Amino acid sequence: MANTTYQGWTNYETWAVNLWLDNEQGVHDYWRERAQECWNEATPTSYSTREEEAAELLAHAIKDHHTETVTEGCGIFHPDYDTSSVFHALLDAALSEVNWGEIAKHFIEEADKERT
Repeated sequence: MANTTYQGWTNYETWAVNLWLDNEQGVHDYWRERAQECWNEATPTSYSTREEEAAELLAHAIKDHHTETVTEGCGIFHPDYDTSSVFHALLDAALSEVNWGEIAKHFIEEADKERT
């Protein structure tokens, strides 16, 4: 099997989403703050560390944000039929390839572990 990593990330889709989250200061600050909130809320379990729990919480938040943006905010539904289009299908396919956990872990690593 060929190496499918891209710029040190799981794949192109993961790299691209992370790039957009890191590229604009306001967006980056928002997700850093959400990472901090997830860190503050997370508690370790017998199966995972606090960092893993926080990353999972944040991964769900990032994924939910992006999938809601695709379905609600991109204007890709056919206005007469309120159905998805080829563009929606392609975006869904691309988003299904994103390693949300990897992006979340990146943000959790930046969280202030002493702040609660």
